[in-house]
Amino acid sequence: MSSEINTMSELHRNVLHLLMAGWQTMDQAKQAGIIPLRDLAEHFGLPPEEMRRELALLEAQGYVDNVHSMGMDQTQYYKGIEQESVRRHDPDNPTYFISENGKRLVIADTGSGDGTATSPA
Repeated sequence: MSSEINTMSELHRNVLHLLMAGWQTMDQAKQAGIIPLRDLAEHFGLPPEEMRRELALLEAQGYVDNVHSMGMDQTQYYKGIEQESVRRHDPDNPTYFISENGKRLVIADTGSGDGTATSPA
């Protein structure tokens, strides 16, 4: 499975590592590992439209999910990695998190010694 992540673009690998780092944090305020689209775009220096396309590819492959696609309650607030407070769902700024398949992929990559973890800060 680690060879699968090695064939990904550097951006996709870094997105998965960033989302995984947020999911693994011990900080209760950030523990959900959910990052809004605009925050991801800013972190990677991309326009939001381009970041959305890249995330759609990762989502189609089953490595990331977004709050809306998981059928979560859109009236609820969700925690984000970079925020100390909870966030309301915004359809123009969806929030993304790593899926179980994505977690397995990153763990396999990290276990192979090839992975370079990305800090959520």
